[in-house]
Amino acid sequence: MISEEKKEPYFVQYKKDILEILRKSRYKAGDRIPSENEFCKSTDVSIRTVRRALLELEKDGIIFRRQGRGSFLRTLETREENDIRGTICVLFSDIEFVTRPSFSLILKGIEAACDNLGYHFNLQAIGMRFSKDSKELKPLGDLVFMKNISGFIVVSPIKKDDIQFLRENNMSFVTFHKYTGLNVNMILPADFKEAAEIGIEYLTGKGHKRIGVISGYENTSDEIILGNDIFIRRCRELFSKHGLDDSSCPIRTSNYTEEDGYRIAIEMLKMQAPPTAIFTVDDLLSKGAIGAIHDRKLKVPGDIAVLGCNDSVKDSFISSIKMPLFAHGKLAVRMLHSLVTKDKKPIAKSKEKPELVIRRSA
Repeated sequence: MISEEKKEPYFVQYKKDILEILRKSRYKAGDRIPSENEFCKSTDVSIRTVRRALLELEKDGIIFRRQGRGSFLRTLETREENDIRGTICVLFSDIEFVTRPSFSLILKGIEAACDNLGYHFNLQAIGMRFSKDSKELKPLGDLVFMKNISGFIVVSPIKKDDIQFLRENNMSFVTFHKYTGLNVNMILPADFKEAAEIGIEYLTGKGHKRIGVISGYENTSDEIILGNDIFIRRCRELFSKHGLDDSSCPIRTSNYTEEDGYRIAIEMLKMQAPPTAIFTVDDLLSKGAIGAIHDRKLKVPGDIAVLGCNDSVKDSFISSIKMPLFAHGKLAVRMLHSLVTKDKKPIAKSKEKPELVIRRSA
């Protein structure tokens, strides 16, 4: 219990009390633990002390937090501070990127690998650095915190100047994208090519000759090769292979939102010969497209089939191509760990492959 006679700060004392409470109550890994207010009421300790103690437990890797859901137990095996290797910083574009279900799967993989290898990790928003307005963004050096950072996982695209900044500061980093003319350590994006092949071959095999594709961001930079670029290119190649042209198989770009999926699907349905199938690069787009189809009093899949990618939206209706996003998150941490420790050559490709998951929408 907290005592003024002890030399330790109150939050350090209460941190030990919380651990004892969790042990005696037999909490298991994954269990939701009491909230700050619940700890305050049950132990008559100030909210400030409770909050600081929980923050320290989070830093130690004992608990983890989920926005809007609370705090959860990761492990009751305390780790000495010297055993923590450091902090990995995950760079992403903006808050809309964080809310994507597909990104949450990558983050879960990052979290699992960090826990296994003994790293903390944090998130840093750096803006949409390949967009038309990217010149208005601050330099990467003015945005990221370099102190006590072991390395960076670059999930969203950055500019060549940003890569140069990381290299000039001798920072280890792993990226999820290709950069023209640059040799970077990256997660190989072959999954997008395979996903396009799986989706188009499946739909053409079912007899569809009018297939609308809703892809991701339009690439406005010649510095970066997005996974979405690979996806679009392979779709076009396969349409040509099957003798299909742009008029019967339109490809539209989006911002990966459900609203965009709805809007683009409505546009496709207004075509003189609308698609009989819609193939999207993300399940949120599929969800929006299905809403548009239903609002036009059409049936899925009776009138129009819908197939998505990532299998990240928990929906028993949407057919999708399951991408190994969790594995990619883990792989990114393992690659970065190899670079930081210089113990072996990083492995850049996951053994897991995209997998077709057929449900009712296709």
